[in-house]
Amino acid sequence: MVNKDFTISHAAQKTGLTASAIRYYEDQGLLAKTTARINGRRVFDTKAIADLSLLNDLRLAGMTLTDIKEFQSQRRNAGATCASLAEIAQHRAAKLRAQIKAMRLAEERLRNFASNCSSQCGCSQASQCNQIDNLIKSS
Repeated sequence: MVNKDFTISHAAQKTGLTASAIRYYEDQGLLAKTTARINGRRVFDTKAIADLSLLNDLRLAGMTLTDIKEFQSQRRNAGATCASLAEIAQHRAAKLRAQIKAMRLAEERLRNFASNCSSQCGCSQASQCNQIDNLIKSS
């Protein structure tokens, strides 16, 4: 793989992170290696881009900064096993499944409310909407 250097704005575009988040993660020591600087500006190689993409995935999975630091610590620890990373990932995946299930139910209730309110409500004022009671009862 050809190694290419990216500016922070390019790194942000490639990873979905903001430039300020990238700086913050770097300051917190979450990148595997310190990024290089050319003329005082950060540059990121393809390995750093991959690390930043992983950090974004972990963040999107709902991991806290402490969780991410633990994951990265295990990842860098020569004595750690893949099983330790897998355990962290499995724990987070289980939490995500529960959140996704709850979010799907919430989405369904909201869609039903929107559909019933617009087609069956007949109220002109939100304060008189009888579909709100149905939404609350389905929670």
